[in-house]
Amino acid sequence: MEIAPQQEWVQNLAQELRNERAKLAARATQSNVTALASNEPWDEGDQAKIYEDREARWINQRVLDHRIQMIDQSLQQIALGAYGICKQCRKPIDPARLAAMRYALSCVTCQAKNERRSRAVNRAGAYRN
Repeated sequence: MEIAPQQEWVQNLAQELRNERAKLAARATQSNVTALASNEPWDEGDQAKIYEDREARWINQRVLDHRIQMIDQSLQQIALGAYGICKQCRKPIDPARLAAMRYALSCVTCQAKNERRSRAVNRAGAYRN
């Protein structure tokens, strides 16, 4: 049975995403192992550096976790036959966006709305403190 070119492309993309996910997961695991292997500080400067390194690792871990989550959701969309469809407005995501960010779940318009909403929530939280 011959596979249609579009279906073959999606299958290849799914494999690429699985490979990328595995690499990200390995980096996340390595980051956690490195964090556990650090020595206790000898002075305040060492302590400050360790806190700075931990914060950087924590931020990096959050970025890796977010990318893994997006890849998982994209793989789910592929399995459902809905890859390339915006999860919010249900319109097709621009192929140029998908080429630049293969695990995009939202079209540019919806993503911009999400980011504006997120910034507004963050600003509102900053005023409450």
